[in-house]
Amino acid sequence: MKPKPNYKLKAEITRRGYWLKDFAVKAGVHPKTLSLVITGRYLPTDAIEKKIAKALRMSRKKLFQ
Repeated sequence: MKPKPNYKLKAEITRRGYWLKDFAVKAGVHPKTLSLVITGRYLPTDAIEKKIAKALRMSRKKLFQ
């Protein structure tokens, strides 16, 4: 499965007032990994999806489908 840019994730992070670097720290992922997920150059693992969704208090399904 080829990853696609995740504009929904970027919009949600921005809407909540986070800089990507600060959100990555909150979520427990490397800032570069978060950037690659958002731009669609990296297909996130289940663990990364769970961390991001938990930090945003949203369902994985809503963010990554």
